[in-house]
Amino acid sequence: MQRRRLIWSGVGIGVLLSCLGFLYSLSGYSYISINGVVYRVIVADTPVLRQRGLMFETHLPARSGMLFEFDRTDFHVFWMKNTPLSLDMIWLADDYKIVDLHENAVPFSESLIVPSEKSRYVLELNAGEIKAHQFKRGMCAKAKSPLLAIYYFFQK
Repeated sequence: MQRRRLIWSGVGIGVLLSCLGFLYSLSGYSYISINGVVYRVIVADTPVLRQRGLMFETHLPARSGMLFEFDRTDFHVFWMKNTPLSLDMIWLADDYKIVDLHENAVPFSESLIVPSEKSRYVLELNAGEIKAHQFKRGMCAKAKSPLLAIYYFFQK
């Protein structure tokens, strides 16, 4: 009897995780975790989305951001033109290892923000996140896992 309960419990958990994975794929968001902190992000993976970025946005919810996904590893340079928010930027290598960081980018600034190393991804978060969570070069992020969506909702 107890064995049967364990089997049904396992099946129930499997069904629940499958449903959550399906809902995650429909949500329009992706999730990324750095040092145990999970962020819900919009993925900018087309030229149009990357060009617009967070321009004209006046509010970015807590634990949210934008993940710029580029086609190739390169020196991806940013600026804050038409961006009223102060942002932290984190450059990530192909393996999601942090290769550079920039804190408190100045709203509306047209000064170029040039990373010191090539990257494949750039994560933009609300200003203060790097300092608050002590993100540093060499740390690795985790991405593209439906389970991160579950952690995101439980960490609030």
